[in-house]
Amino acid sequence: MKISEEIKTNFKDDRHMALVNLMFTANWFRDLNKDILKEYNLLPQHYNVLRIVKGKSPDPSCPGDIKKVMLDKGPDVTRLIDKLVKMGYIERCLNEMNRRSMDIKLTEEGAEILEDMSRKMDKVFEENFHLSEKDALHLSNLLDQSRSQE
Repeated sequence: MKISEEIKTNFKDDRHMALVNLMFTANWFRDLNKDILKEYNLLPQHYNVLRIVKGKSPDPSCPGDIKKVMLDKGPDVTRLIDKLVKMGYIERCLNEMNRRSMDIKLTEEGAEILEDMSRKMDKVFEENFHLSEKDALHLSNLLDQSRSQE
């Protein structure tokens, strides 16, 4: 269904329509995974933190580095990390080289939970993302271009 039909509105121009469509579609995909995240009592931001920490593994992450690459930079990273530590999915310890910095690492349980969630989310993605590899690359390039500062 076209975005103008989906949200029952007309747009000032095609650029505004594209921007609204981008936000609507991003939220639509986020909502498709809501039940999976709820099963683990997590938010999309927690999932993002877990993926960031895993991506840096076996090296530890630090809260500042996590914040820099988060998809949603709004939430308080400390609170997100606190919950994941409490749930046993990540561990935090003092950095030996810089005692003012914390090292964040994925626990074995966290790695298993992340793998399980990712498998379920990949299935949802495969069932709902209807673009060819070529079209997906083109879309990604267009989105990169839209953020260009040039």
